[in-house]
Amino acid sequence: MSAVLHPCRTRSSRFRTLNGHRDSQSWCSALATAILWPSRSAKSRLGRLRLRTDPEHEEPWRSLAPDALLEPLSRERAADVCRATSACIKALLLDQSKLISGVGNWVADEVLFQAAIHPAARCNTLSDAQMNKLTTALHDVVSVAVGVNADAGAFPGTWLFHHRWGKGGKSNAVPRVPGANGGPISWLTVGGRTSAVVIARQRMGEVRAPAASCQKASKAKAKRKNDTDAEDAVVDDEEGAKPTVARRKRPAVKTAQDEAAELEAPTRGSAKPRAKRQRDASA
Repeated sequence: MSAVLHPCRTRSSRFRTLNGHRDSQSWCSALATAILWPSRSAKSRLGRLRLRTDPEHEEPWRSLAPDALLEPLSRERAADVCRATSACIKALLLDQSKLISGVGNWVADEVLFQAAIHPAARCNTLSDAQMNKLTTALHDVVSVAVGVNADAGAFPGTWLFHHRWGKGGKSNAVPRVPGANGGPISWLTVGGRTSAVVIARQRMGEVRAPAASCQKASKAKAKRKNDTDAEDAVVDDEEGAKPTVARRKRPAVKTAQDEAAELEAPTRGSAKPRAKRQRDASA
């Protein structure tokens, strides 16, 4: 029986080996098949500990994409996966089952910053040159981070990592990455996660989306609009306009001629004019 440990944050977790000492020569991947004791608990409780008899052939390991460090992403695989989806590149990097596994939020932001790609860029709009930069940056960032045992102080000074944590600080100054390739940092929500972006450096896709994808998106947009219009119509039918209050009709103003005609007209059950009946009654 093996314990599959999924730490919530690699940089804030420490582990002891069976003999009680930390092994500085080894690194812990996103999912490790060893019996480990976390020496620090996480308040977010995003970590998981599962017992498996054959981890590599059971979930969740079986559904993982290739490891970002042990199985470096090739340009061919990157091109095949990216051209088949219109998802944002940031969301694809965070999806552990599609392109690559072992990439978290700050690593994805760092990779995209180094590759000069906007996190909201559609995957099927990335050019061959952009995908080449993406695979190179991914390998470099992961290799350097693991090579220094995730010691943030040893990361290169040109990395976005050192400057991305200033959001919501007391200072009104906008954090920025120094250097010719740097610039002010903006924060966007992409793929459901907060993304640190240097707009001056990071660009959207350089290739226009395929016509089929555009047409599909247009049809989907039109369908959503039609559905919305239909829902609005149903609501209007159900709720309707404000009910109108029935108003009494004002009696018509009678003229002298109308009154004379009314006196001369016979009533039901009698052929005598009303004026004659009144004279008979008075007599």
